[in-house]
Amino acid sequence: MALRESGLGLWVVGRSEVPKGIMPPPLDGIVYIGHPADPAIYYPAGEFHRRLFEHKFCEAVDLLMALGATQITVERKDGMSQEPQVPDHLVWLDSERSWQTLVRARQEHGAAKLGLVLRYESDYGVNADLKAKIEGVGLSLGGRFAEQRDTVWRLDAEFPPA
Repeated sequence: MALRESGLGLWVVGRSEVPKGIMPPPLDGIVYIGHPADPAIYYPAGEFHRRLFEHKFCEAVDLLMALGATQITVERKDGMSQEPQVPDHLVWLDSERSWQTLVRARQEHGAAKLGLVLRYESDYGVNADLKAKIEGVGLSLGGRFAEQRDTVWRLDAEFPPA
């Protein structure tokens, strides 16, 4: 009853109903938030922003390596030579126009140096208000809650001649 009245819009799911692919395996009484770009991934609410940024960062690095980067430099702001290709498991690429341009610059024009700006600037509704509502109905966040912080990192990559 308290869940319905809280306005959280939570789904209570039994272990046998948990979809395959949830990371990490779910624990009782923990609220999980779905990944905004991959419906098969859920994170404990308390770790949501850190884990989501980490996923996006790793995918950006995967993209640069798959395009043949020989050097990647990461700067916090406030591999082997092969044919440039885009891995088929990326979930952020379709929504990141600058990444798409980077792919074209490397694949179609043989760019030797590229920079990619990685931005994490949305809280996806996972914020202090949600935290208070979850705790208000006696559920757990599944870790120490961290507010979303606008984050900008720059990755520079050098590639061998195409």
